[in-house]
Amino acid sequence: MGQVWKARRIKDGAEVAIKLLPAPLHDDPTTRGLFLREAILLSTLRHPNVCQLVDSGETESGRFFFATELVRGPTLAQTLARGALPVRLALDIAAQTARALSAAHDRSIVHRDVKPANIMLAGERVKVLDFGVAHLLTADDVGRAGTIYGTAAYAAPEHLAGRPCDHRADLWSLGVVLWEMVTGQGPFAGGDATRVARSVLDKRPPRLRDVFQGCEEDGPFGPIDAILRRTMVKSPEERFATAAEAAEALELARDRQPPEPSRPIPHAAHTPAVDTAVATPRPGLLSRVAGWLQGR
Repeated sequence: MGQVWKARRIKDGAEVAIKLLPAPLHDDPTTRGLFLREAILLSTLRHPNVCQLVDSGETESGRFFFATELVRGPTLAQTLARGALPVRLALDIAAQTARALSAAHDRSIVHRDVKPANIMLAGERVKVLDFGVAHLLTADDVGRAGTIYGTAAYAAPEHLAGRPCDHRADLWSLGVVLWEMVTGQGPFAGGDATRVARSVLDKRPPRLRDVFQGCEEDGPFGPIDAILRRTMVKSPEERFATAAEAAEALELARDRQPPEPSRPIPHAAHTPAVDTAVATPRPGLLSRVAGWLQGR
């Protein structure tokens, strides 16, 4: 979809990230349309958890570009390569992501590709990136099926089935991301995109209480299971009505967690893929779990 470079803006010396549409794709109307739409959608979004657009235009050779703030820090995908996160941190990241989605949904923008690779941990703040396949939901879209975009492992079942979908598809994706942060692995097995998509469409979404102790309704991690049941549920009508509602539930569950890192204990029959290597703490969000990381 694009090439991203670190650049310096001449007029004030500010460092930015500049995204260019590759020359071979410039003449493709679909790709060009998605690229230009991303710039337009970002220009309407002003939220601390969304990567901000600072400029856009066309080069002398006719290539489209846009520039955003330069976000420093690892992606959530890079962080999860070290293993599952403490519950409080996972809830904090999910809550901030939900706030970013709420800001987008308030402007009728559906992200359609919420996944760890598009979530950056920038100091104490989460930044949601890459609105390249985002969709501006209009009255004409109600009841109309669309082209399938995004990543199968995080896509809502109605999206994978080619059925009409709205902002609640992003809430499913958020639930999948939360599951992965807590367990260290995705909720649906597969191996390739086709098999994963089939699992999403055919299988019942897993329950956290089936994997971990303490996730019963009255257990210490029960609220997480309850949140997942209202995000990773196949019927959009049974999900949270809005991302703001999901954010409030996530923040409440986060604030009720003990300040020290915590993790539910796996049942004997389940062995989630959790890395046991000692990791070097990063500043900001990850520094809050430095003691936990050093003690792994």
